[in-house]
This record gives sequence, structure tokens and C-alpha cells, in this order.
Amino acid sequence: MKLLITGACGHIGSYLVEQVHKIKKIKEVVLIDNFNAHRYHTLFNLNKKIKFSFYNIDLSKTQLDKFKKTDFVIHCASHTNAQGRFSIKKEMFRNNIACMKNIINYCKLKKSKLIHISSTSVYGKQVKIVNEDDENLLKPQSPYAEIKLIEEKMLKKNKNKINYMTFRFGTIAGVSKGMR
Repeated sequence: MKLLITGACGHIGSYLVEQVHKIKKIKEVVLIDNFNAHRYHTLFNLNKKIKFSFYNIDLSKTQLDKFKKTDFVIHCASHTNAQGRFSIKKEMFRNNIACMKNIINYCKLKKSKLIHISSTSVYGKQVKIVNEDDENLLKPQSPYAEIKLIEEKMLKKNKNKINYMTFRFGTIAGVSKGMR
């Protein structure tokens, strides 16, 4: 099985890269990152059981149509909510939405399955248990959360053309090579 991981040097992506060798069916992994965060060390000492290839690509500007088919794409590439991103809201929207469009186009073209990483931030502040089917609970309070909802809507719009699953992760804790 062949896997493509975008944002491979970020917090979630770098953890996946370190752990992916534990999935015996995976034989090859394509890693994509733009090194915006300068976390080059995340690519050191990769497990030799899997064939890794790395591409320094800005997904918001580069199409992936020339890449060979992968069975799965795990899309982790995006500007996140860290360090007061309200100041670069327009750039966040431009970057993250362009990346998502590129991934959707690749998955449609190559018939790759997509694992999309979203966020529980789409709910805003909640004091009660959240029912994911209740659209009234969606109250994003940051540009990042707004973008994640837009990405989810983009995927729903393409649900007949792409096989995907979205995970709304909570606040992530723990150590990874890609953490700030």
C-alpha cells in the first residue's frame, strides 16, 4: 500500500511519519511539506522498513496531478491556529483552501482515499456534550476553525467523487518531532 502525507513535518504529520512503519501493509510513503516551519529534523532517522520519498512543495501553489497514484492521502498541511493567526487571516484562508482544493483534485483524479484532519475547534466554546449531527453547535471562533468548516463543506460537495473520512481532533498533546 502507498500513502501520501501532506504537512509531513508538522506536529501531527511528523508523528504519523515516525509511527507509520507499524502498519505492515504500508510499503511506500510520499511525504510533502513546504518547510515553512523549518523542522527539517523531522525527516532524520526514518524507519528503513518503508520506502520514503520527500518533496519540498507548497501545496497552495503546486498541483499534484503529475504524482503517481497513492492508495491513501492523509492531509495535515495547513496554517494552524498557533501564535495569534488572526493577524494573517487572509493568508490562512488563501493557503489552506488552496491546499484543500489541490488535495481534492488529486484524490478525484487518482481515485485515492482521503483522511482529512479537522478540529473540534469548529464547535467554539461548549459546556455540554456535543452532538456532531447538530449544525447549530458549529460556532468557530478562530480563522483556523472557520477554514476547517469550509474544508468539510468542500468535501461534502464532492462526496460522490471522492472517498474520504474527516476526523475532528481535539487539542493535541504530547511530543512529536514537528511540535513547536
